[in-house]
Amino acid sequence: LGFAFGQLLKEGRPLLGAGSKKAERRALAVFYEQPWDSPLRQLSALASARLKASAATNLMALGLPEAALVQAMTSVSWFISHGYYKDALQLAGPLLSMLITTGKLALAQDLMNELGSLGREIMSNNIKPIIVGMIIGGIISFVAFLQGEKELAQQAFVDSEAILQTAMVESPLFPTLSSYYCAFLLENNQIEQALLRSLQTIAWREAGDWQTKVDAPSLEASDLMALGFAYLRLGRLPDAEEIFERQLAILAAAEEWLYLPAGLVARAQFYMAIGSHAAAKADLNEALSIAERSGAVLSRIDALLCFTRLQIAEGNRDYAQAYFVEAKLLSEQIHVVYYAEKIQSVEEEIGAMT
Repeated sequence: LGFAFGQLLKEGRPLLGAGSKKAERRALAVFYEQPWDSPLRQLSALASARLKASAATNLMALGLPEAALVQAMTSVSWFISHGYYKDALQLAGPLLSMLITTGKLALAQDLMNELGSLGREIMSNNIKPIIVGMIIGGIISFVAFLQGEKELAQQAFVDSEAILQTAMVESPLFPTLSSYYCAFLLENNQIEQALLRSLQTIAWREAGDWQTKVDAPSLEASDLMALGFAYLRLGRLPDAEEIFERQLAILAAAEEWLYLPAGLVARAQFYMAIGSHAAAKADLNEALSIAERSGAVLSRIDALLCFTRLQIAEGNRDYAQAYFVEAKLLSEQIHVVYYAEKIQSVEEEIGAMT
């Protein structure tokens, strides 16, 4: 595995796949003199930077975002300053996803601004606009949505989709971000459109000609999660159950601890919809435990709000209030408009309890 990683480093290809992240971390450690600090001296500067980027991505998936953050940000800056824009964009995708998941939207915005300033350099280095549209466009749109700028998000998604649909794509170098777009559609009650977009993405995957070259399991699981929610909102419960089980199995098998809580919360919402409160509570408890360890703040808030609504449904006002207070505290810490609005909505539901 170490030899294979060495070959990939030379070729500038991604090191991480759908396998065990713990096994990948052991292989990556072979190239370090000290853990995650000093790559082997005989590596070139570019190989060292790519190794640090791969190690950072691995640490993100394992639920160690603080350990990953400095390496990832430093690597992106190094790639940009030395003109390796494809490498910078390739790392930016998972880094931005991590920053969003951990509630660091200000850092995500700073990074997007840095990448956005590279337009001329990206074009002069023959990096197709579709790459920028897929990696950056979707995330910019979703961050705008989370911060309450819904019209800006809508336009950004439209622009990103226009690039995606009109470009001649044979073998993209980078994964798309369909799940962000579908989440936006679902939140805006465009259920049928979200379903069609999700099914289109799954069809690309099954054909083997889209996203699969450098996909992380978390991205595939996110796409499936969006499809599961579309089925759930349309009342197609057997389909929803199958999809939620699939996305969770992918995350668990790959040990994607940063994103596993979101998968558990998704399945819990399915259980809530069919009235299986005990199963929902089991998933939510596990999601909270993992999210707290991994720093997945948004998943913690989602799990706490789900717990609040479960207690409301069961008529337990005091328990509902306890979960709600914790969710509200976390929401106030991250200053995300989307969650502030959700908090207000749930607070009204508690207030309406007799």
